[in-house]
Amino acid sequence: MAKGISAVLEDPRRSGAPGWEALLRQDRIDESLQAFREGLAREGRGCGQAWTELFSALLCARRYQDAFQFAEEMLDSPSRVPAEPSLLWPWHAKIPAVPSAGRDAFCAEELRRLDSAPAGFPHWTAFLRAVLFMAAGRRAEAEKEYRSLAKLPPARYAALLAPFFIDRLDRSDPDGAVALCRGILERSPRSWWFRCSMAEALLVKGQAREALQEFAAAGKSSPEAVVWHGMALLWLGRYRPALAKFEAASRGGAAGARTGLGAARLLLGRPAAALADLDEAVRTSGGDPEPLAWRGEALRLMGRKSEARRDLDRAIAMDASFDLAYFSRALLKHAMGDEAGMMKDCGRIRASVVNALRDKPGLSAK
Repeated sequence: MAKGISAVLEDPRRSGAPGWEALLRQDRIDESLQAFREGLAREGRGCGQAWTELFSALLCARRYQDAFQFAEEMLDSPSRVPAEPSLLWPWHAKIPAVPSAGRDAFCAEELRRLDSAPAGFPHWTAFLRAVLFMAAGRRAEAEKEYRSLAKLPPARYAALLAPFFIDRLDRSDPDGAVALCRGILERSPRSWWFRCSMAEALLVKGQAREALQEFAAAGKSSPEAVVWHGMALLWLGRYRPALAKFEAASRGGAAGARTGLGAARLLLGRPAAALADLDEAVRTSGGDPEPLAWRGEALRLMGRKSEARRDLDRAIAMDASFDLAYFSRALLKHAMGDEAGMMKDCGRIRASVVNALRDKPGLSAK
């Protein structure tokens, strides 16, 4: 297995992980696959919800054909494939976050390995090639792969188009992002992730009313969409309605609801209650950096600087492109008198996010 993957997967908070996850963290990938399949047969949908870690670990080990075969098995299982970027975690985390010669070299080497891999599963190969082309700034080649992937049945393969949506937003092309989502929803109207993604792009365009309508429609299909709706309301400064959404999502057992509750309570000026929610969210998040970033922000606002720095550093270590964590850490460094560090973190925030904050689309005056 590729060196370093156990460090990426390791998280001491996940002591209650099923057997296949524990085996995976020990780099015992074949035993992990066997345990996963046995658990899926025994427990059904519940065991398979986090299968993307095993898929991505196979990619990190450069066992591409095994990864693709496993992904197709999951498409046929009750777990299905998530229509979200976590499909590639932690493989995607190996791509250097900042454009550089190192990133170009990594992408070129990974592309070479993909090209020399045994033939089979051309759509999955096209998917990885497109992600690498986008990371290397080779967008014409990425779009060529996109045109082939866009012909696949979206009800089964919509997740393979998620990176193209993110790329369009990152390049400040919300119109292109909306068009991509509309194309998928025309053929697969129940794809809640793409409906929420389209709503997010509409927010960037300043069309808050239309965005909230799309979030509400997506929420009828998934409690996770209700969490996303709540986060959009936070963005719009509507903290109390956001809190209500997170409470509803929490009752539905949605992942991320506890983080949303903490974020909303923090923004409503209730840091102690927020911290209790965020402590629980960090404990149960399974390695998600978002609750860590929000807890770091809560601790920053409470003046607990060293604890805040610890959480924000950990969040960025998990996701080197996490804008919220860089923003909070920049403010923390300013409070600690580290102006150079503040400017460095500000420079890590994506231009598309800076532009969106500058334009303040749809923000209320409150």
